[in-house]
Amino acid sequence: MEKEIAYGVGKWVVDYLELPNYLFVRARGFMEGEKVYTSEDQYWRDLLGPLFSGNRLRRPRLLEGQVVVLRNFQLSEWFPRVPGLYWTGYGRDLRSMAKEQLKYSQVLGFHYRPHEKGRMILGGLGSVRTKELDNLRLFAATTSGKIDAGVPVLFSKNVTGKVLSFTRKYPNIEIDLRGVIRRIPFTYQYGAPHVPKMVVYVNSILNLKKYVSDFQLSASAWTIYHLPQAKREKRFAYTYAHFDPVDDKSIIKATDWIHDYISEYTKGNGIPISDYDEITPRFTTALLPLENVMTGNIDYQKLSAVLPTVDFRGQAQFR
Repeated sequence: MEKEIAYGVGKWVVDYLELPNYLFVRARGFMEGEKVYTSEDQYWRDLLGPLFSGNRLRRPRLLEGQVVVLRNFQLSEWFPRVPGLYWTGYGRDLRSMAKEQLKYSQVLGFHYRPHEKGRMILGGLGSVRTKELDNLRLFAATTSGKIDAGVPVLFSKNVTGKVLSFTRKYPNIEIDLRGVIRRIPFTYQYGAPHVPKMVVYVNSILNLKKYVSDFQLSASAWTIYHLPQAKREKRFAYTYAHFDPVDDKSIIKATDWIHDYISEYTKGNGIPISDYDEITPRFTTALLPLENVMTGNIDYQKLSAVLPTVDFRGQAQFR
């Protein structure tokens, strides 16, 4: 299991470094006709094709340039850590391996051990929140309530402000939206197992319809942490905690629980590497804050010293 987690570190860090690319869609033409979806599993089944868990499709049905309509989806400013990974057979298998492996402690209550936490995160759990870039903003659309399983949506500058205004006024909101599938440029030939990097790009407020909803959302605070003195295979571990993305107290509680988790399993010596919130950084001692990732302000020499098994020679500045 230690080797599995060590191997997953390379995939994790590349997926983390690729997040800014979701803000750099390449505008191309669009296909005639439109596809209508009423749940995210329908969307991911068509986009992932044979990668979708249990899918019999030989190839994806959803391609770049396709116009899509997402009907009665709930919208959140939180975004899947690796969009689509949750729905793959790879992700399902890793998460299923962690089930029923619970442990109990007085500080943490019932919880997964680090190995199981690692499988759950590498299996698709984890949410992030990013700032606007040139008035572009990433959101997730979901019908299951799970941000980690949601559809990535990118709103253009003439839509972002309006979307933020009514999502903050009505935190629980359902929408109909129409957008175009756009491919995301990538920097590394490595990362999540061949998950297509696509986003639904919405460039007109006329393509949105909103409905107030009492639908409950769930997102996942997460980090990978570093044990400097441990053996190579045990130098990294993962943890996460679920929270309500419209409740600030819930976010704080999840973050505090993660701090307690790292402290308990490392005797106070663990160092967070990543953060999950660019707007309000949650791990002030993180070696690789999300804000640095999103702005391209990365010390690759320092990062290589912590992650010597990952080749960063293909890195690019994102701004």
